[in-house]
Amino acid sequence: MQKISLIPYSCGAGAGNKTCADAPEYLQKTGFTDLLRKKGVEASWLPDLISKEILDRLPSNVAKVAAYCAQLRNQVQDVLVSGGFPITIGGDHSMAIGTWTGVADCLHTRRKLGLIWIDAHMDAHTAKTSHSGNRHGMPVSYLLGYGDDELIKITKGEPVIVPYQLCLIGVRSFEREEEELLHSIGAKFFTMEEVRKRGLSDVMLEAVKIVSAHTAGFGISIDVDAFDPEIAPGTGTLESGGLLKEQFIEAIEFAIKGYTSQLLALEIAEYNPHLDKNNITANLIAEIISAILKDKTL
Repeated sequence: MQKISLIPYSCGAGAGNKTCADAPEYLQKTGFTDLLRKKGVEASWLPDLISKEILDRLPSNVAKVAAYCAQLRNQVQDVLVSGGFPITIGGDHSMAIGTWTGVADCLHTRRKLGLIWIDAHMDAHTAKTSHSGNRHGMPVSYLLGYGDDELIKITKGEPVIVPYQLCLIGVRSFEREEEELLHSIGAKFFTMEEVRKRGLSDVMLEAVKIVSAHTAGFGISIDVDAFDPEIAPGTGTLESGGLLKEQFIEAIEFAIKGYTSQLLALEIAEYNPHLDKNNITANLIAEIISAILKDKTL
């Protein structure tokens, strides 16, 4: 059984609503590890190494994201090198640049990382195509090697993943430029329309098979806005018609069974406690973690 470490990403500088930065602190103060323990998962928080005072002194949002992603990358590496299992929790989804660079850097060949991206959005804009300029809408493109600012330094200017080892699930709100990029490079994505037609279990199993084939392992990145707003109100970019809790738990347990030894890390992004209602999103996150790590914690 691996030691499970929760790594905070207390940064919302990549998002429009920056108060998602408060997610790790809120979860720590409200006994998230106790909640996980009741669900059979023993985990502990790592320290947050960047103070809000330091973050406030940085000159731009991009500089803030770069500083936090560099910290996240290093902490993920430390956990993996020690034989542990990292769960990064944020905070806006720009955190993925740090999380998955950290995982990939621990592999002998960086292009051996598979990634399942569960999100209402594609997050595949570049700085040139983005309508908002917010970096939380760009992490997929950075991980694929597209970037032209200081954030690309986190990935050392190289692709962290390759298109055929990436699967997006649950997308339902995206712009033409993102779709064209992913289509042009052959990345696989499953819209909510396809999920409803085929069933989430079938889609999830196909995704797991793709990201585990010819890789050294894979990760799962979950933006809580992938879920329907009734299920997960605690996020800043709500999109109707999303995943349902029971549907997801059943599908992930079914799809991941037999592949948990290849699961290297987990990421939970875009939780905003200020927008949550009666902690139902926080409880959902605990259930997601429990379901994904079910076989790892036996």
